[in-house]
Amino acid sequence: MDVSSVLSLMALGAGFGQEVVLRAEGPGADEALAKIKELIETNHDA
Repeated sequence: MDVSSVLSLMALGAGFGQEVVLRAEGPGADEALAKIKELIETNHDA
């Protein structure tokens, strides 16, 4: 899935406690993965 849009990431539908595997390629891939990981791990209900 292309997560260039946060809406695409939200459409994934992963629930709390589910495991997701992230992969990125190209320039800036490590930075992009770190930001997506932070977004996923944030408790947005708090």
